[in-house]
Amino acid sequence: MPHVNECHAMQDVNETHHAMPDVDQTHHATLDVNETHQAQTDAVEDAEFLGALRNRCADPSMFFMKGMEALKKAAEEPLYDESKGCTKQFMTLRAVLQLLTIKARHGWSDASFNEFLRVLGDLLPKENKVPANTYYAKKLVSPLTMGVEKIHACRNHCILYRGEYEGLDSCPNCGASRYKMNKDYRDEENPASVSRERKRKKTQTKTQQEKRSKPTCNEEVDFYAQRRIPALVMWYLPVVDRLRCLFANPEDAELMSWHASDERKDDGKLQHPADAKQWKDFDKKYPDFAEEKRNVRFALSTDGMNPFGERSSTHSTWPVILTMYNLPSWLYQKRKYLLLTILISRPTQPGVDMDVFLEPLMEDMQKLWEEDAVMIDASKPVEDSSRKFTLRAIIIVTINDYPALFSLSGQFNGKVGCVECIDGTWHVFLPASKKVVYMRHRRFLPPDHKYRLKKMNKYFDNMDESKSTAPSGYSKRT
Repeated sequence: MPHVNECHAMQDVNETHHAMPDVDQTHHATLDVNETHQAQTDAVEDAEFLGALRNRCADPSMFFMKGMEALKKAAEEPLYDESKGCTKQFMTLRAVLQLLTIKARHGWSDASFNEFLRVLGDLLPKENKVPANTYYAKKLVSPLTMGVEKIHACRNHCILYRGEYEGLDSCPNCGASRYKMNKDYRDEENPASVSRERKRKKTQTKTQQEKRSKPTCNEEVDFYAQRRIPALVMWYLPVVDRLRCLFANPEDAELMSWHASDERKDDGKLQHPADAKQWKDFDKKYPDFAEEKRNVRFALSTDGMNPFGERSSTHSTWPVILTMYNLPSWLYQKRKYLLLTILISRPTQPGVDMDVFLEPLMEDMQKLWEEDAVMIDASKPVEDSSRKFTLRAIIIVTINDYPALFSLSGQFNGKVGCVECIDGTWHVFLPASKKVVYMRHRRFLPPDHKYRLKKMNKYFDNMDESKSTAPSGYSKRT
């Protein structure tokens, strides 16, 4: 006969055995709660994602234009039928974005990505939303991309073919053709301008040559239309679009007013551009600009480079980059916050004609200075009246070496190389060394300085500078 305690123990075991179904029910209930929570989290993330897209548009009605309607639909519908196992985590837009991210991260070619999409579409249940190829995948996410303008330019740097010159085929200043004159290009007014093709290999049969040289009328038109290659092209990435994307991110939007926050130490040391005298003088001169802490102060930098890494190559590429000084000093030089605005690529450098290529950027900066850009600050609550504001911006400083400075200021490198004296630069050419040297430095000294006395002329070049004055462009610094 079992002991009384053993009987109680056996009773507890039986009760535990009968309670096992309750544990299973609790486990399944927990899984259901987790799935529900995950679905709610995904829905919140998708809503925030679409909200950020709306913030990128100054006018909310613009959200439903330019493919935004299809983008919203892709963000809400699953990749394939939910009854066949598709979870709410894999919406069409999220899946396409992840696939394109993998393609870019691992350097897949378009051909390999097309094959991958084809296989993926065959593996998943029918009537899935997998894009047919790379083109349709990029077309779906095209509203998320930032605009890039491809602008034709005169080969002699006279004009950009935009605005009033957009429809021209030749430069109104120098008469140079807008397009390259190669063997595949034919001027519409002079059909005989097409040069003969190079002599083909003897291995080609006569039938092949005739077939290649006698296209149909429609084919001939397309053949010549697609060969109108511009002689010079520059790329412009609009500044306003990139600023709007920046303020659509709550974390980045909050950082844009860091320079005026309590986090920046004001201990009299030069630790940030906001500590500089130039910044403070600008705020005093334009108090209405300084009142809005989110207004952007840019630094413009440019220089020539050879992207091919060959020292013998004469190819010159000039990127124009804007640095945002609103950010903390440990962030504004990070790649994420450097705004590439202009890219000029051709065998020769722009030289003193740099102002021609800066034209679209200066127009955008003028708009930003005249309070023409409406932004939405995602770091502010929806009910906050300061969430929607008018952004202004200014280029407060330039960063470049002296050759690039000559290009930006429109001066010639050499005889008038001083950007302060300009035409008043006093130069002497040394034939032996073939160098240009700059003289007459005593004119920058005070009139009563001992070095300006006549008896000191023998120590220089015997030129009297006792009555010479500094050029009008020179500003005395204390």
